[in-house]
Amino acid sequence: MTTITPDKLSELAELEREAWTEYRESLRDLEGRDYEEVEATSWELLQGSLAEVEAERTALEAEAEAPAA
Repeated sequence: MTTITPDKLSELAELEREAWTEYRESLRDLEGRDYEEVEATSWELLQGSLAEVEAERTALEAEAEAPAA
């Protein structure tokens, strides 16, 4: 059994914040067609990043719940 430390959870939370920041920054100052073209790609990248973080969080939780060998 592994312990999920606050450091690990903080790291994952920081990765989520960074993903959202990158998304927002990619759209900053864009309007109209430029915004529309960039937003779809940026959203897909954001969703991929968030999915990776969630997968890592899920793996940590599963590892923490697994009985010791």
